[in-house]
Amino acid sequence: MHRALDNQRLTEKDRINTLNLIAKEYSYSDSIQTTTYANQAITRAGKIHYYKGMVDAYYQIGWTTMSYGYRSVAPRATLDFETKAVHTIEVGVLDQTLSGTSSITIKWWMKTRTQTRLFWTSILMPWKTSMIKPL
Repeated sequence: MHRALDNQRLTEKDRINTLNLIAKEYSYSDSIQTTTYANQAITRAGKIHYYKGMVDAYYQIGWTTMSYGYRSVAPRATLDFETKAVHTIEVGVLDQTLSGTSSITIKWWMKTRTQTRLFWTSILMPWKTSMIKPL
């Protein structure tokens, strides 16, 4: 996948999607590389207003923060990244509505909200509850 980034024929969206795929692959073994590639994707996606690419990258960073045991910052960091993702999608919905392609963006907004809700209820809430010690 790294070599794919050198391909001059890649569109910027394809390059961002590739960065997110690399970040996802590293999420199983190297949190620093995950964050590095996801941040590159966020920067590039922001320049071309590619909201889906930004949201995917924020998700990778939030997931990595939580899964690598940064337990003291995971809930807050995940909430921060969720907030950024939701804001990014809302801006994208407005932008795409003005350009006439809002149905695709609204579909992504719904998908992200559903994934965030599932992530929160199935992983973060049980984890937070397990941290509460009985008296």
